[in-house]
Amino acid sequence: MWTLLVVPWIIAFLTIPNLLGVYSEASWGALLWVFLFGFIWGFSAIAFGTGLDYLGLGLGYSLMMGLIISVGALLPLVTEHPENILKLNGLAIIAGVVIIIVGVILNTWSAVMKEKDLVDSTTEDKHVEKKSLLKGLIICVVAGVTAPALNYVFIYGEQLRATAERLSVGETLASISIWPIALLGGFLVNITYCTWLVNKNKVWGRYCEKGTCLYYLYTLIMGIFWAGSTAIYGMAVEKRKD
Repeated sequence: MWTLLVVPWIIAFLTIPNLLGVYSEASWGALLWVFLFGFIWGFSAIAFGTGLDYLGLGLGYSLMMGLIISVGALLPLVTEHPENILKLNGLAIIAGVVIIIVGVILNTWSAVMKEKDLVDSTTEDKHVEKKSLLKGLIICVVAGVTAPALNYVFIYGEQLRATAERLSVGETLASISIWPIALLGGFLVNITYCTWLVNKNKVWGRYCEKGTCLYYLYTLIMGIFWAGSTAIYGMAVEKRKD
């Protein structure tokens, strides 16, 4: 909650004095697209954690990060700058993505071979192991393909950024106006999933146990660091355009 809801809005209100005015002037279409891509990213965050649970840190992380980098590099090139595909910079991006994909395939193949060696000789265990591996691979692919949606909030949030720059702040801080709407979409996905898990496992009482206040403080600190780094990332993107 701190990371995706509370801290982003606090940062936005502190850096953009007329934040609500920015949103009131922006079109519903711009707000909806930013929210939608944030929602997709929130779904990928859940899939990311689930993929690690199924495949482990070694295979799951490398597979998802490889796909995130590949899709995150290729998708904007194809959808936003197709004229650069056959140019030197476009071909360099494609070549880099091909190398990453080859590495992901080899890593996945080695993990599959390792799983076969570790499985017991019974047919039932083999069936369960294959089913878990396949399910984990599907989840990781979904996470890797949908995670770059967060990059698209900058493309479809350009109207918010331009309005913030015109009404209140310089171009470096203007991009912060995009994050509260985008992360709100991610928050709704995550809070729904977490509520379902807590209700399923019947562990609501743990939130009131003695000593939990310290954990709330830890999550607040993590939220400040994550949301702060995200805001700085957006500022860096704007400076890169200069």
